Amino acid sequence: MTNIDSTFKIIHSIRKTISFTLSRLSLDQINQIPKGQSNNIIWNAAHIISVQQLLINRRSGAPYTEGKDITGVYKPGTIPEGDVTQDFVDYIRERLIGSAVQMEEDYNAGLFEKYEPFSTRTKINLDTAVDAINFELFHEGIHLGYIMSYINLMK
Repeated sequence: MTNIDSTFKIIHSIRKTISFTLSRLSLDQINQIPKGQSNNIIWNAAHIISVQQLLINRRSGAPYTEGKDITGVYKPGTIPEGDVTQDFVDYIRERLIGSAVQMEEDYNAGLFEKYEPFSTRTKINLDTAVDAINFELFHEGIHLGYIMSYINLMK
């Protein structure tokens, strides 16, 4: 197994964990913004999908697999615009898995060979799509941590 294969394996695991977590929470819990926070569980889940599109697809010139209802509404610097429906939660659960599978397929098909270098807010330089996918793993781990901490704040 190559390093990038390991990265995709962990991304799939994180996404499955978030999807499963969403399936076990009430809609009120998913929409709740914990005291002192600016977003909620569903924002974190949808944000992961948005950042994948912006960081990897956009910078590689590959087509987006998600619309502006995800990429625009859940991009960095946004906050929840209101409560979401159960249908939206179900959609995000499906897209967490589907967009990760699509990212791996697109990588293997060579769609990310060209990459516009980028420096993250934390000053991490991403020079290739592999750098971006590895950063995506790091980013998703952070947001999984937020989701788990928000659940603990609700207890």
